[in-house]
Amino acid sequence: APGVYEVWMNWSHAGAGSKFRMKLGQQTIEGAVTDTGAWEKYQQDRVGVILLENGGPHSLTIQPIEVANGGLMALK
Repeated sequence: APGVYEVWMNWSHAGAGSKFRMKLGQQTIEGAVTDTGAWEKYQQDRVGVILLENGGPHSLTIQPIEVANGGLMALK
């Protein structure tokens, strides 16, 4: 449905330094992955807001900007 949506990610990362770019159409969110202390320890973080102008299917992509400490992130 059209509207403004918060984007939350449930991720883990052992260390700091990884950065990502998320794209949905012409909208871009860039951010840094939070150090959760271990690859097995997940936490939820709000990474931004997107606007959906119409209903129907959409494609969201996540691209690495910088990879640190063995990987970009682990997602649930």
